Amino acid sequence: MDHYFKRHPKLLEKLNSFQNIIQNVFNGLSGDNKEDKYLSEQAEIYKDHEMGKEIVREFSRAIVSLFPENVIEEFQLKIYSKN
Repeated sequence: MDHYFKRHPKLLEKLNSFQNIIQNVFNGLSGDNKEDKYLSEQAEIYKDHEMGKEIVREFSRAIVSLFPENVIEEFQLKIYSKN
């Protein structure tokens, strides 16, 4: 796989950026799934990012595995509703 990224350095740069964003946001979670609005706020910030679709998808996966149903529904309404 390394040889592929050597031929496509911009792709590696995007992948690293994506990984850094995800890691930084996940590091900012409080651990309190009842009050943690941070993930929704970050999704709102990054939804228009070059890789916003992938970033929000990753946040959605985390929310489904970490949060109760009402938080999931609130997140989906906030992020996926048209403004």
